Amino acid sequence: MKQQIAILFIFIVSLHCKEKQIPIQADKAELTSIQASSSLKDPKDNYNVNHLSDKSNKSWCEGNADTGIGERITIIYKNPQKVLVENLYIKNGYGDTKYYSLNGRVKEFKILVDDKEMGLVTIPDSSVKEVIKFPTPLEGNKFSLEIVSIYPGKLKDTCIAELSFADFLIPEPPLSVFCGI
Repeated sequence: MKQQIAILFIFIVSLHCKEKQIPIQADKAELTSIQASSSLKDPKDNYNVNHLSDKSNKSWCEGNADTGIGERITIIYKNPQKVLVENLYIKNGYGDTKYYSLNGRVKEFKILVDDKEMGLVTIPDSSVKEVIKFPTPLEGNKFSLEIVSIYPGKLKDTCIAELSFADFLIPEPPLSVFCGI
């Protein structure tokens, strides 16, 4: 009888462990896609959503006729277990700093995890990479960031150079060296 109880206990514990999977850190998770509700149309496709993760100074710009409020970026992971997100890494605005103030920048995002609203996050108006720590880590497979408010630029377009839940490094452009005689 004790042996049967022990086997039943092990069986119940193993079922519970299968249901309660440990989440994987965002920097180790496999990204399925980054999507945007719109992108600024350009013959060279200069402002597409892929620029959010290309580790360059190229930028995604929303394609709304107005300032981009209500536009959404969605990051989807394909891991079977949940992805643990503790920080948002963002280089806000247009990536090339000489055009930074020309375009709008995100001031506030509404955060949604697996289509459930989690709250708002404020982004500093800064041309350098910022790290935004969430008060409570987020767990899910689909993370959406909806533009709620912006820092206006001279143009109506709102842009983001890089955005990720894992840290990134944007290589500096090579220095031009002038050798004169």
